[in-house]
Amino acid sequence: MEETWSFGAAPEQLRRKHQPFRVRYARKTLSGWLNDVVAAGLILEAFYEPHADEATAEAHPEVADTRIAPFSLIVRARRP
Repeated sequence: MEETWSFGAAPEQLRRKHQPFRVRYARKTLSGWLNDVVAAGLILEAFYEPHADEATAEAHPEVADTRIAPFSLIVRARRP
């Protein structure tokens, strides 16, 4: 999947300096991602789901729901 992103929340003077850019990614289930890591022969070690802290969620309601459903998952894995 590919989307075009821009710095829409940035001040106008900064937005004018930066062209929109394309981001490619694959939408997969959690089990799909983790099974791919295991199939590559790696050992899963740790997981982290970045989310807004309470103060950030209050100041920026648009990211408050990351406290319930984070936007991403970081997986640490290693070769055996």
